[in-house]
Amino acid sequence: MVNKNDSFEVNGKKFSNNSQIGITLKVLMNNKDKNLTTSQITTTAAKLYKEKTGNDYAEITGRHVRKLFQDGLIQRTNKGIFIYNGIFTKSKINPFTAQQIKQILKRDNYRCVCCGKSKVDGALLTADHMDPQWAGGPADISNGQTLCAACENMKSNYDVYTFGKKMFLKYLKKAKKNNDKDTEKFILEILEVFKKYNRI
Repeated sequence: MVNKNDSFEVNGKKFSNNSQIGITLKVLMNNKDKNLTTSQITTTAAKLYKEKTGNDYAEITGRHVRKLFQDGLIQRTNKGIFIYNGIFTKSKINPFTAQQIKQILKRDNYRCVCCGKSKVDGALLTADHMDPQWAGGPADISNGQTLCAACENMKSNYDVYTFGKKMFLKYLKKAKKNNDKDTEKFILEILEVFKKYNRI
């Protein structure tokens, strides 16, 4: 690590001491070899960022933590638990190209495949890896889906079963509100499958 002015360097990557991701990494480095939950990291980082800049730390969902992990700068010891131990791994970042992102958004009619929101509804759309990058998910269009920022964050913080359950429960509530009995029956049958496999 090399400190210079208001920045520092870790494994060849430069970070600002006043940036959200830089402060997030510093929280982990200051707790070297200690397992921390995403919540512990982001809560501490949010407090430090507020003290340093006077601004709110926007990524309480853990996006910066996931980015540091994907870059191979920190390790994950369990689901939602990370550690900085000075051991670096190969970057797990395998992003879509700008052309692939355009193709994915167009294929999905510029709508979030989970909640159905579009840019017109105020949604910030992203091209998400269905199989995540950190798990070796390829940057292939068949592995891409359009998600709004809210749904993408929820997916990132839950496994596929928990995310799926939450999504279907959301649609069940909407079906009941619209008195859509067919859709309600359909979703209730799907939720039974989650119960069958002890996923809810």
